[in-house]
Amino acid sequence: MFFFRLVFWVPLLFASPAFAEDTVDGPTEKDFKTYWQQWQDYLRKEGKQAGIDSAVMFQLGKPYLVGSLECEGDELLRYHIDGFDCFTLTEAALAMCLLEEGSQKDYERILMQTRYRDHQPEGYASRIHYATEWSDHCVALGFLEDVTGQLENARVWEKEINFMTTHADFYPKLKDRKTYEQIQRIEKKLSKRKRYYLPLSEVEKNLKNFLPGDIVLILTRKKGLDAGHFCYVTDVKGKEQTQLEAVHASSTHKKVLKVDSMLRYLSHYPKIMGVMVLRIKKNEIPT
Repeated sequence: MFFFRLVFWVPLLFASPAFAEDTVDGPTEKDFKTYWQQWQDYLRKEGKQAGIDSAVMFQLGKPYLVGSLECEGDELLRYHIDGFDCFTLTEAALAMCLLEEGSQKDYERILMQTRYRDHQPEGYASRIHYATEWSDHCVALGFLEDVTGQLENARVWEKEINFMTTHADFYPKLKDRKTYEQIQRIEKKLSKRKRYYLPLSEVEKNLKNFLPGDIVLILTRKKGLDAGHFCYVTDVKGKEQTQLEAVHASSTHKKVLKVDSMLRYLSHYPKIMGVMVLRIKKNEIPT
C-alpha cells in the first residue's frame, strides 16, 4: 500500500439526493458491468491510471451518436456506453475518472450532477445545454479547474448567447412557451458572464502549457453560440513537448478518433475563435 495516492475530488457525489430509477434510461446492469471490466482491463494492459486522456482513448472507434440525449415525453437521464457525441464523451470521461468503484448508480449520480443544474432531470430546461455553462458548473462542483486564464496572452471575452431561442425550430421542446422562456432567461445570464479564452492565434505559443488529459473547449464565431466542439489532449510529444495528440468525437468521420496534431486540427476550421482549457482536479491525500 502506498503512503499517498491520487484521488479525484468528489465533494458532492454522495451528498446528492437519491434519484428515482424511472428518471434514468441507460444500459442494463450486466452491460455496464462488462463495460467497466473492459475499462479496468484496458488500464491494466496499457499501464495507465484513470484520467481524461485514458478514458477517451478507451473509447476510440466507437460510433458518433446524434441526438442521443433527446427523448419524447419527460426529461430523462439518457446515456450510452457504446457511442458518443463530443459532449457525452466529455461527461462520460469525467465520470469514469471520478468513479473509484464500478457502481452504475454512482456513475449515474455523477452524470446527474454534471448534466443538471439541480442534479435532477426536472424538464428540458433543467439540463445544461451550453458548453460554457457546463464548464462553469463543473468548476463550481470542484470537478474541474479552468486554467485558461493562466495561459500566455489569454484574453477576456463575453458574447451574447441566444442560439437556441433564435433557432427554436431546431429544438422541438422549445415549442412549449414556458420551456422557451426558461432557456431564454438562462441565455441572458450566460451573456453577462466574462471568461478567459485563448485566441486561436495564440495556441501555438502555448502548446508547452497543455497537459495530457486537458479538456479543450473549442469556441466558435457563430452568432449566438458559445462553443462548437470538445477535444482532449492525450499525449505531448516532440523535443520541446509541443506536439499534442488529441481525441475527439467526429461528426464527419462518425466515430471517436485520434488526431496526431491538435494545432493542425484546429487550424482547419475558420469559425474557431479560440479555446478554453479545463483540467480535472486531484487531491493528494494520505491513505
